[in-house]
Amino acid sequence: MSSRVSFRDKLNVYLNASYPLLWIQTHEEHRVVNDIAEAFVAPAADNGRRQRAIFEWDAVRGMTKMETNRARTPIPDLVTVKKLLEHLEKSVGDHQLYILKDFHPFFQEPVVRRALRNLIGKLKSKSTTIIFVTPLYAIPEELAKDVQILDFPLPDDNGLRERLRSEEHTSELQSLAYLVCRLLLEKK
Repeated sequence: MSSRVSFRDKLNVYLNASYPLLWIQTHEEHRVVNDIAEAFVAPAADNGRRQRAIFEWDAVRGMTKMETNRARTPIPDLVTVKKLLEHLEKSVGDHQLYILKDFHPFFQEPVVRRALRNLIGKLKSKSTTIIFVTPLYAIPEELAKDVQILDFPLPDDNGLRERLRSEEHTSELQSLAYLVCRLLLEKK
């Protein structure tokens, strides 16, 4: 029996403890977002997880709300960082998750760091969390005390098998890397 705690269970602990800011460094943002959605958009009644409203933002698509069927509903006029921060200041509700993708370049602006620091108390009181999903660690010193780093593990054998099955009929499987991976997994 493994004593490893799953990503979803760790995330659930941080959310229940009202951590305001989480940082996940990964190049696999799609897999992270899907994992969070599976765990919290419509969680099973027996897994101890609270259903949460999940919002996803990036600098190109802006803000969307994730629905229980995994569809995304766009929230108009929230593409710029300024509009996003204004929205967060006014609209933070109870038990929400905001997934901000590739946000690290915006930390160069002092006003962005200050706005996030101003939000921390509100986020804690509402049990709402901002999750930064980015390929780099670039946490500003001003926020370091309030940011919890969360590791997102590579997929295990079952996860790789599932991904291979789901992509079996795509052209990606024609690549040498996928072919080698598949052969290695079939040998096990």
